[in-house]
Amino acid sequence: TCAFRCGLNTGACVRSVLPQESFLFNDTVAANVRYAWPDASEEAMVAATSAACIHDVITSLPKVRPIGVWDTAFVFLISFWFTRTQGYDTKVAPRGGNLSGGERRRICIARLLLQLDRMLAAGGLSPVVILDEPLASLDPRTAASVRSRLLQLQQVGGMC
Repeated sequence: TCAFRCGLNTGACVRSVLPQESFLFNDTVAANVRYAWPDASEEAMVAATSAACIHDVITSLPKVRPIGVWDTAFVFLISFWFTRTQGYDTKVAPRGGNLSGGERRRICIARLLLQLDRMLAAGGLSPVVILDEPLASLDPRTAASVRSRLLQLQQVGGMC
């Protein structure tokens, strides 16, 4: 477990937690990313998802993500006639069942990064961030990218 702490004399601290189990809501991808900052701009959301290395995956998400064998055959037949992606408007199945473990993790990391951007933009707040194995389920390239973004936020935000 990794923790960024606030200074003892800073007064206001805001907490953010990224648990080991990635939790997604049964809503759109955009709503899951914007959960911590519902009024976030499209640009801020895209910047957070890009930093979490999930933007390209999100923009290629189909309208329906197959879950089982029969669903896969159905989606194939439908996609033969309708090839359309939903991207950020893709509906996430309960607990992210239609996404891989790494995709769920990166969406949660994007949510965390968006929340940190909000806290830093508000000024005067020293965030407390608790990360429980933040790079679990990520490939080495993605883990390195996310690690560098977290270290960058640590330096910008005055976190130790």
